Amino acid sequence: MGGPNVPTLARSLSGLVECVWVYRADEVANAARDLPIMAETGRTVVADDDDRTVELLRHESADAPLDGVLTLSENKLGLASRIAAEHGLRFNTPEAVHRLTNKYAQRQALAASVPVPRFALITDTASLSEGADHVGFPAVLKPVRGGGSKLTTLVRDLAELQQSWATALEYFQGPPSRATRLLRSVGRPQMLLEEQLVGTRDWHTEPRLGDYVSVDSTVWDGVVTHVMTMDKLPQSEGFRERAHITPSMLPAGRQAEIHAMTSAALAALGVTQGMTHTELKLTASGPRIIEVNGRPSGASHGILMAAAGYDLVAESARACLGERPMAEPVYTGAGGFLTPCVPGELSGRPVRITFDPGVSSLDGVLEFYDMGVTSFDLGLGQGYAAMVYAQADTPAGLLDLNDKIVAGMNITVGELPEER
Repeated sequence: MGGPNVPTLARSLSGLVECVWVYRADEVANAARDLPIMAETGRTVVADDDDRTVELLRHESADAPLDGVLTLSENKLGLASRIAAEHGLRFNTPEAVHRLTNKYAQRQALAASVPVPRFALITDTASLSEGADHVGFPAVLKPVRGGGSKLTTLVRDLAELQQSWATALEYFQGPPSRATRLLRSVGRPQMLLEEQLVGTRDWHTEPRLGDYVSVDSTVWDGVVTHVMTMDKLPQSEGFRERAHITPSMLPAGRQAEIHAMTSAALAALGVTQGMTHTELKLTASGPRIIEVNGRPSGASHGILMAAAGYDLVAESARACLGERPMAEPVYTGAGGFLTPCVPGELSGRPVRITFDPGVSSLDGVLEFYDMGVTSFDLGLGQGYAAMVYAQADTPAGLLDLNDKIVAGMNITVGELPEER
């Protein structure tokens, strides 16, 4: 889920390691264009399931032992942990990986030493009222496993909670798809209900920024280094993120508070190795953990290359090989990942998104991906009109660039078919 693509990984790892690429058989068709690249840079192991993958790697490594295991993907963390344990390599324990990939288990672990909102596990209709009584309203309902804001909804009363639960069941019980694979990986439907964290934008002097941030950290034999702190714009409907910008514009003292809370959370979760991505709400009582992920942000590699010429993949590989902890980036400018959103009320409607001529070549735009949205499902966290890697001299310059991109976005709405 997320992370650099195979060509990017291959460029970063070329000359550094011989790769053993691991793919599931049901993923190969989607990765057909990447197979030649993988063949050029090493060997490929393809198996039907994780058990078979572990078995094949055991035979593959008999004559050429593995020196490290690296994944920047959420849905590969469990497999990577098993491979590492099998071969005596650096990685988080299966127990820590579970806490990093299961939001309910994560809240349970954090609650012992880190301030957390009230929370409850929802597994069936009968648990809705009990969960609501414990958590209160307003609250946020989200899958215990998932990302990209899929099925994450704000609920203000029991009726909205019941409706959101019913909607979630449709995705859990409907036809499987790539979009719902991670959601359904826990088996029976499970959702986390938690008290809504109330943020304040008073932390920032820049009025365009939102009330939450994220921190990408590296942990090497238990030693934590905070590699990148990113500011964000206020979220769009459906908890969709609109921009990630680094370096942070927060004062050093405020960033120290954020980093201390992040370090405390990583310790509570038992994280000892690898990259993490922590999202924090900026509240009047201090920073509060939204969630911790056991991999960097999907856009981190591109953002750090733009801001500091920093190769996150290569640095991660050196760390997992045990050569040294990851170095901290030296910023020469600002880097951002800008994701303008289609208004949430248009979910399910036919739409056409265009951009004014020249928007994709504005000064500072490094890569511009028009997502070609013709319709979208807000429940699955969809509706991003474009994804843009950008660079500027300052973070404020990136906010100015984002304003220009949004101003150059045009939306045409079609008519819904009449109900019969």
